[in-house]
Amino acid sequence: LALERCHQLGNPAAMNIFVHELLNLHRGQGQDILWRDNLRCPTEEEYRRMVLDKTGGLFRLAVGLMQAFSASEVDFTPLVNQLALYFQIRDDLINLSSDDYMASKSYAEDLTEGKFSFPIIHCITSRP
Repeated sequence: LALERCHQLGNPAAMNIFVHELLNLHRGQGQDILWRDNLRCPTEEEYRRMVLDKTGGLFRLAVGLMQAFSASEVDFTPLVNQLALYFQIRDDLINLSSDDYMASKSYAEDLTEGKFSFPIIHCITSRP
């Protein structure tokens, strides 16, 4: 449905952005699942790259679609990537430490799902 709606916009740049970032998002999600299913703890750098694909893909998609309909040629990619990393690492930390998050979702959901979140990766790799 989203691809269809993007196509209806009649903007080739928007379609290219949509397809490119959805591929990145799926690549990042696949990496996350691979690590979980194989019980392989990624390095912090591998995690960073996964987040830039997965969360960063969504962030870049939103900004890229807006830019496809704008005259602005400013490259927001570095800023958007930093925001994506901040958002995801903060979300990982909140998942393990916030009472409010626990009330709305569940406590340590990433742990129960077997995900390698940033705080877990940092603990494992800094004190193996």
